[in-house]
Amino acid sequence: MPKSEFALTWTKLGEQYGPMTWLTIPGQPYLILNLFEIARELLEKRGSIYNDRPRFVMIAELVGMRYLTPFSRFDSDWRKQRTLLKHALSIEVVKRDYSGIFEQKAREYLECILTRPESFLDDLHKVVAQEVVELTYGRREDGHGNDFVQLNSRVVEILLQAMQGYLVDLIPSLQRLPNWLPRMKFKRDAAKFKIEVDEIRQAMFQSVKEGLSTGDPNIKSSFILNSLQDLYQNHGGSKDIQELEEAEATIDHSGFSFYTAGTDTILNSTRGFLLAMVLFPLVQEKAQAEIDRVVGKDRLPTLEDEEHLPYLHALVLETVRWCPTSAGGKFDEEDPHKSSLA
Repeated sequence: MPKSEFALTWTKLGEQYGPMTWLTIPGQPYLILNLFEIARELLEKRGSIYNDRPRFVMIAELVGMRYLTPFSRFDSDWRKQRTLLKHALSIEVVKRDYSGIFEQKAREYLECILTRPESFLDDLHKVVAQEVVELTYGRREDGHGNDFVQLNSRVVEILLQAMQGYLVDLIPSLQRLPNWLPRMKFKRDAAKFKIEVDEIRQAMFQSVKEGLSTGDPNIKSSFILNSLQDLYQNHGGSKDIQELEEAEATIDHSGFSFYTAGTDTILNSTRGFLLAMVLFPLVQEKAQAEIDRVVGKDRLPTLEDEEHLPYLHALVLETVRWCPTSAGGKFDEEDPHKSSLA
């Protein structure tokens, strides 16, 4: 497996072995797709087959983070999260509820570039992290001074540590062995990680939940706040406590996934955009000319301007294609394309 330049390695495999390459490494097989038509056929037209996720023993089962959307299996919990996220992150809702966050963070980042251009990548990470946290929880810290960016960063550290090099991911049956046997340190690590992650998740969620009940004016419009408001409004006078708790858990788990799933993807896409603007100055000039013509030079673009900026919109889409974030899935059913790998 390559440690860098994944896309180039996959392209070379495609040139050597064809549009579908089956790789088997200890503990995990991979299917690499190198042809758009096949990718569309499998992942779009047969998407229900490939919606599942691989098995992550250490992080999902032992640490207990299977509820995170990226690790969730294709089951009823995943479908509940998807239904919630599809509505809460739709274009209409984002423009209505979260445009202020995005526009404010864009202004802050531009100020960072103007005042200390040598730190533009570090500042980008800081601004994106704050943006995702505010989008999720509507605040960057709770009443006790706990910094939500730092807490989420700690969760990412645990996640990365738990996904790198534990033997139980290669031999899942090890988790059934007694704790007192040699080389069972992974069980102690998992128990420690689980306690820390659960405490962080519960503290941030309860902070918003309590703020909603007390009418805390310091909590801004956010995914968890708005989702809880909708839930309690629609739940009405129902006495089904279990149903309410399950719905709250869906909101909690979906929101907790934002930082781990969204921060790096936004960072990578934005870095790709900045790189493209440096490598292709003529493209940058065309985009700037469109902004000047539509928006003018007296203000910054907003989400409301998007529909009037087709070239810039296409440029962002091309950046995502040019510098894609990671994507993957797992299929549980027999597929005719599988015969091509025999």
